[in-house]
Amino acid sequence: MKRLIILFLAAWLGGCAVAPSTPPERMNWAERQSELGAMQDWALTGRVAVKLNGDGWNAHLRWQQTGESYRIRVFDPFGRTLALIEGDAERAVLRTAEGDTLEAADPETLMDEQFGWHLPLTGMRYWLRGIPTAMPSPDFLRLDAQGRPELLQQAGWSITYDDFASAHPMALPTRIGMEHQFISVRLAVADWVRGAP
Repeated sequence: MKRLIILFLAAWLGGCAVAPSTPPERMNWAERQSELGAMQDWALTGRVAVKLNGDGWNAHLRWQQTGESYRIRVFDPFGRTLALIEGDAERAVLRTAEGDTLEAADPETLMDEQFGWHLPLTGMRYWLRGIPTAMPSPDFLRLDAQGRPELLQQAGWSITYDDFASAHPMALPTRIGMEHQFISVRLAVADWVRGAP
């Protein structure tokens, strides 16, 4: 009888063994994807530097996102609009400083047709918030101690996060670098607005 009780206690204690805990940064990362993925309305203002095949240019940027609709204004230091890209899930329209209006099914096609290269604006609306797109899965992800991304590789792009608005795990990025083959983009965000712009 005594032996039976010992075996029972051993089995019961074995069943109470604690499963390995999830590292805090992974828990923060899962929460970050959920919270910031649900943030459908936002706006940012900042400076962008683009290098393409050795040539480069700098400009100011204002990106407004409301659900699937976006309005991306690129302007010079004097506030003059250089280009305006507007659209939603069904179309993209580019208006140039010269007064031309160009249209395509999505911003990537529009830029491919007009310039022979493109920025992945559809993916960037996620990457700018410091989260990956739903598909495809990231090829590589490195997190900091707060569960925020330091390096995200997805869809052929390498995205680095050099700074955030605060030390909070849900803080939005303020310095972002994106590279893909012959294109390099650096973005310094001066201001983030959560909610409808």
